[in-house]
Amino acid sequence: MRHTDAKNTAGSTVRRRRKERHLSLDELGHRTEIERTRLCRFELGYTALHEDELRRLAKALGLRMKALTTRARRGKSGTATGRRTWS
Repeated sequence: MRHTDAKNTAGSTVRRRRKERHLSLDELGHRTEIERTRLCRFELGYTALHEDELRRLAKALGLRMKALTTRARRGKSGTATGRRTWS
């Protein structure tokens, strides 16, 4: 099951920036050492990434961590689901 509407996710931020930089999932996976399928599932809102993975993504895409973590729901395990936090 999909976590949320793709327009409101950290995953969609990653996807948009990856496409702006003309990077394939394979290339981004190589740069971040995150499996292509895992990146794809994160972009689509199906899976969470750990904080260290988010840091590598932010660095590879020239984003601040805040761009990914403020839109992601953070769990006790330090993961981000890509879901938007609703107050």
